[in-house]
Formats: sequence, structure tokens, C-alpha cells
Amino acid sequence: MEKGDADRIIEAFQGLRDSLEALHSLDRSQRQEIHINAGGIGVWVATTCCLIMLACFFLGSVWVSRELNHFDSENQARKSENEKAQSYISAIYVLAPSLRPKESTNKKE
Repeated sequence: MEKGDADRIIEAFQGLRDSLEALHSLDRSQRQEIHINAGGIGVWVATTCCLIMLACFFLGSVWVSRELNHFDSENQARKSENEKAQSYISAIYVLAPSLRPKESTNKKE
């Protein structure tokens, strides 16, 4: 690398630094700011939306709980009917053992 190359690189960096300083000072002098003051209206809108959301959550929770209870009661009724049918069949087999199906000797393992 020759001395002339080093001087040109130094000049290029100084020119770049000067350009950056000019842009930086330009940014400071022309800064724009936007302020939005919604006042109490924005707070009331946000609060109302939150209250609506909470009301929907609680109503949905009550609805889901009711549906799950309804499902559980139907499941319990089916289970009770199944137990009654099994008791009935067992009583028949006690009175007439010949009606009991024969167990197969070939069991799958």
C-alpha cells in the first residue's frame, strides 16, 4: 500500500464523517413530534371494552359449565341403564344357567 492510497482512504473517511455529522445535525433541527391526547374518552372506551370482554367470559363460563353438567347427567343416566341391563342379564343367568353363552377355548393373546 502506498502513501497516496492511505491519504485517499483518510480523505474518504473524513468526507464520510462530515456527511454523517451533517445528517445528524439536520435530524436534530427538524424533529417532529405528534401528541395525541384522547383525554377521558380513550380511557372510557378501553374500560368499556374490558368490561364487555369480562362479561362475555363469565357468560361463556356459565354456559360451558351448564353444558358439561348436562353431558355428565346424560352420561350417568346411560351408565345407570347399562348397570340395570347387566343386573337383569345376571339374574336370568342365575335362574337359567343353560342360557349363558359358552366360553371359547381359543383365546387370543
